[in-house]
Amino acid sequence: LALVDRGISREDAYQLVQGAAMKARFTNRPFRELVEADRSISKILNHADIDDAFDMKYYLKNIPVIFQRMGV
Repeated sequence: LALVDRGISREDAYQLVQGAAMKARFTNRPFRELVEADRSISKILNHADIDDAFDMKYYLKNIPVIFQRMGV
């Protein structure tokens, strides 16, 4: 979504990210490393933007709410 927030179409953003994901899968290299090395991505997102995109806290922030709803 960071790429889309910067004005890239969803389709183009998907192609950029999917390309890095497939390369990571077939070369066994870390996905993040490939994203950072991809000039098409790094000319749009700086290092801090990429850090934010890979920050797990953002994706896990609602876990306590989910557990609370489950009664755990």
